[in-house]
Formats: sequence, structure tokens, C-alpha cells
Amino acid sequence: MISAAVIKPNNFKGANKTIPGEKNEKTEKRDALDKRQEVFKKQVLEGAKALSRKRQAVSAELQAAVETELRQLHMGETVFRVRFQEEREPGSEKKRDTARVHRDGFDRLEFMICPNVGEELRPLAKIASGGELSRIMLALKTLGKDTEFDKTLIFDEIDSGIGGKTAEFVAQKLQDLSMENQVICITHLPQIASFATHHFKIEKTIKNNRTFTTVKKLSFDERIEEIARLSTGSHITQAALQNAKEMLLHNLHLNEREKNG
Repeated sequence: MISAAVIKPNNFKGANKTIPGEKNEKTEKRDALDKRQEVFKKQVLEGAKALSRKRQAVSAELQAAVETELRQLHMGETVFRVRFQEEREPGSEKKRDTARVHRDGFDRLEFMICPNVGEELRPLAKIASGGELSRIMLALKTLGKDTEFDKTLIFDEIDSGIGGKTAEFVAQKLQDLSMENQVICITHLPQIASFATHHFKIEKTIKNNRTFTTVKKLSFDERIEEIARLSTGSHITQAALQNAKEMLLHNLHLNEREKNG
């Protein structure tokens, strides 16, 4: 007859004791790992600081370039700035070298603008109107057009408060972006609409007490009529149609010439 017995480690005298030298070995390994971790932390932090310095140096160029673009977009008095803040570990706001470093460094950037003389700088995301946001986005995208391709860019209210020569500048910049990207622009200005490769008319109609939205792609002749309507309103004359045709042919020719280099 075979008997089985369960023997627990505690049943052995001295079973829980550390083997001589084992504790020192573990402590040394832990200390070595802690030191390596501190070295890595320091290297990462120094790298993030160097990246931040480069960003701040380039930000001055970006600010000047954006303001130059905005002057052409009827926002000549606008001041544009990039504000830098360090992301920090929670509860460590008053300690040094406690920045929270992620894959893009520790900078938290925010665009600031002052659209009118005498006002203070405020966050772009909080105070800019739809039209201002669209034009600032256009300025930024224009500056970065050589590095971005195959994007879909949507501009709404970009024509708010502009007309004449400024509208032509906006249209030309949109056209430049469309060389490498798909640009969708909602506009009420004939100068901008006449530069488009494709023109869609959006209308709301009411039928059986319900509202419907229709989208129609316009033919060349329909574009002439629509551009004339945008120029003069509901009273469309032969002169308005002729002007619309000339505008459309001229801008489409510019568009085609630009595409062909």
C-alpha cells in the first residue's frame, strides 16, 4: 500500500530564507536597471528639449509667412502667433524636468490670433469665425502645399466679407492647392466658382411639407447662367451672361494652363 503526503515548503526549517548572496545580487540588478532608466529618461528629455528649440526657431518664420498670406486674403491686420507649453506629469507643475514626453516631444502648441488692432491674442479655435478659420487654414495649406498630396480639403465660408481682387487671390490659391489635392469649396462668389473644374449647384426645395436638398452638376452653359446669377442676382441680362462666359473661359484656361505646367 502506497501512501501520499503533501509536504508544504513551510514544513522545512529555513525554507523561506534567502540564499546567501541572492539578496545582494537582486538589489544590484535592480539598482543597475534604475540607473539605466534614468540615463534613458535624461536622453529622451534632452532630445525633446532640442526638438522644442528647433520648433520655436521655425515658429518665427511660420508666423511671418502666415501673416504675409493673410494680407492677401483680406486679413491684413491679423497677428498670428504660435504658443508653446510643456506637457507635464500630473501634480508636477512646480517641479523641474518633469515634462511628459511623448513620441512628438513635450510641446503642446496652440495657434493664437489677434484679428483686430488693439485686441489681445486669443486662441484661434475659440474666437475665429468660420470665414477666418477657412482663410487661416488656406494660408497654412498654401505654405505646406509642397509637402502634402492627395488630401481632400473642404472650405466653407471662405468668401465671407471679401470680394473683387481679394476673391481672385483666394480662388487662385484654391486652384494651386487643387493641383495635388481634391478641393471642395462652398461659395457664393462668381470669382471663386469660375475657377472650379467642376461646378455643383445645391438647392433646397419644399415638397409635401418636407424640405429636400438637391445637388446638380452643371454643364458649361448652366455654369454661365449660374455665374451670371451670382454676379447680378435674379435679373440676368445678356451683358451679365457675356461677362460670365468671359470670366469662366478665362479662369478655366488659367486652370488648364496651370495643370499642364
